[in-house]
Amino acid sequence: MILMIILFVLMLFALWLGSRHGGLALGAVSGLGLAVMVFCFGLKPGSPPTDVIYIIIAAITCAGIMQAADGMEWLIQLAEKLFLCSIFKFYLHISKKMCNFAAF
Repeated sequence: MILMIILFVLMLFALWLGSRHGGLALGAVSGLGLAVMVFCFGLKPGSPPTDVIYIIIAAITCAGIMQAADGMEWLIQLAEKLFLCSIFKFYLHISKKMCNFAAF
């Protein structure tokens, strides 16, 4: 129980220290915290979440390609049209319900 509390405090300290320096420091200090947990306390590191890493890489790559090809502006215009259309349909649906309710 004491070991778990010590490891928890170590992890929180590493995250706090990394967040104070921002950006790459967060990853670097977290890696140092992991190294301390593995080499000093003898914990086994888990397997890396490769599926999540691949999804993030794919999303960033697609966003970069769309930005380079000016596809981001087109996508935003399409989203605006869909959003406005859905708002109009929602208000139309609500007004029909209110008209039906007023008829009773």
